[in-house]
Amino acid sequence: MNIFLLIGLAKANDYLNTSWSLAGLYTVILLFERLMPSLESKNYPLIFISIAISFVVAGYLFTLLYSFQDSIFSWLLILMIGLGILTYLSP
Repeated sequence: MNIFLLIGLAKANDYLNTSWSLAGLYTVILLFERLMPSLESKNYPLIFISIAISFVVAGYLFTLLYSFQDSIFSWLLILMIGLGILTYLSP
């Protein structure tokens, strides 16, 4: 689900140019996704640190994608690298 969400937000960023707002939206959705399954026995500091890192990486990814929106090959290459990094950060 996260991959489809990131692809949709990356495409929305081409039209809206609100990189950090979309990164915040991704972070809020990711936070609810991580906290909702079960609220007991969670390592909350680790979750919040990983969410903060995901916010920064997603923000820079969307900013970088917006600057390369004219070249489809570069845009797709950056998107795939960013998806790999963000998928690794949020198992």
